Amino acid sequence: MPLLLWLATLLGASGVIAGAIESHVFESGSPALEIGVRYQLIHAVAILIVALVPERVNRWSGYIFSIGILLFSGSLYWIAWGGPVWLGPLTPLGGVILVAGWLLLPWKQEN
Repeated sequence: MPLLLWLATLLGASGVIAGAIESHVFESGSPALEIGVRYQLIHAVAILIVALVPERVNRWSGYIFSIGILLFSGSLYWIAWGGPVWLGPLTPLGGVILVAGWLLLPWKQEN
């Protein structure tokens, strides 16, 4: 199985798990977790699409999305679950990386 397909699968599954934790563990809900889950699931689907049609889009955008998810959603999860607040600057950095992935998407690399 191609790496991007594995990444989409793992990020999609872990996004569902994070959503379940957000829903069942945090009684009042956590806005940061909700945002992290939403962005993770949206970008897992984007990575899946990149993996399934690599001849039509720039496959590097899938890898960039993966890094962006790890930084953006990962830092939101870590902070919401009691991690150090110094990880806060990773959230906007991850967001910028996600935007870069979207901007790179239409540029197909030449063979």
